[in-house]
Amino acid sequence: MNDLPHIIEHISCVPARLDLDRTLSSGQVFRWIRDDAGIWSACLEPGGIVVHLRQTQTSIDVDSKSTGVAALLERYFRLDEPLDDWLGEWQRSGGPEICAAIAAYPGLRVVRQDPWECLISFLASPAAPIYRIRRSMLRLAARIGEPCASEHGQLFCRFPAPEALAATQRVVCDECGLGFRGPNLIAAASMVLDRGGRGWLEDLRTADYADAKRELVRLPGVGDKIADCVCLFSLDKDEAVPIDVHIARVARTLFEGLPASVTPKTYIPIADRFRERFGSKAGWAQQYLFFSQIDTS
Repeated sequence: MNDLPHIIEHISCVPARLDLDRTLSSGQVFRWIRDDAGIWSACLEPGGIVVHLRQTQTSIDVDSKSTGVAALLERYFRLDEPLDDWLGEWQRSGGPEICAAIAAYPGLRVVRQDPWECLISFLASPAAPIYRIRRSMLRLAARIGEPCASEHGQLFCRFPAPEALAATQRVVCDECGLGFRGPNLIAAASMVLDRGGRGWLEDLRTADYADAKRELVRLPGVGDKIADCVCLFSLDKDEAVPIDVHIARVARTLFEGLPASVTPKTYIPIADRFRERFGSKAGWAQQYLFFSQIDTS
């Protein structure tokens, strides 16, 4: 456990530039926990850095026991990206649906998370709502991840390493609520190790989108949608457009002549229509539209 003193840093940032509540509850990440005081906490990978974030009207206040965490979080939340430029363009030419989503959810951003955790999280996602994915990932970390801190009344554990997950018995996955998804997590961990471990996944950031996705869909349980989630939410492939039932429903209002359902044959043509309208950052537009479908606040 880390017994070092806490370090307080500040990221100058108004909620319209980064809204923690919207971004961290929008189905991209699953191990952030929000307490009753509105503080968001997580054990971030790689490195197992425990952070606590409080949003004010002028800044994100960062509480951790490591140095340089504010800079890490600026990269994590991709605060260097000129989001206002893209939003302005989409408001001029993207249609009423994206205009409504932009107006409703200022400060929603796409994150740059650890590719390994992202991969396993979305392998746990088929036929599972967000709350269930979150619960399973927290349980999995508690069962086979390394404990790293007890803070704010919460035990924080690192996300399980590929080696730990590859050696896990299916019964452990079952106890974490993963059900039929468990074998794919274990098999994918073994294949990731065969290909070089976490470093292999991180190296996909330097590949182009088509090549990165081609590598990902070779993993057990990974199809177009999971690969696109990993590409968008961890590998900086902003043209990746994950298509699920929510986005397919939006697509039918945005574009004429689309099929009634998403199949392996229709998935890419639907995603291409988003790329045609929203350009190289179509994945960010997708996230605004997705959140407009799931938000219950």
